[in-house]
Amino acid sequence: MNEDTLAIVIFVAICASSALIVHWRMEYYWAATILSALLSVILFQVVAYLYLGYLETFFLIAVVTSGAAALVISVIVGVFFKVIRDKSANDQSKAT
Repeated sequence: MNEDTLAIVIFVAICASSALIVHWRMEYYWAATILSALLSVILFQVVAYLYLGYLETFFLIAVVTSGAAALVISVIVGVFFKVIRDKSANDQSKAT
């Protein structure tokens, strides 16, 4: 596996794990989505800085691009949590 593929795998893993944790802990969908995307981008840029030893030249472009991708991943993960929460809320209201 070359470095580019490994970087994408690491980025997706960071985004997915961040989205899972934030959406699990927060009930507000959009707040959790935005917070998860921000945390993912910051964490990935820190990891990239630690790996390279310097801040990359196109840092701002990388932040915008990875931010858009992180937002999409967070939206997808958040939909699953929203469906589960809505289903459990409907089940509880039917039981009452």
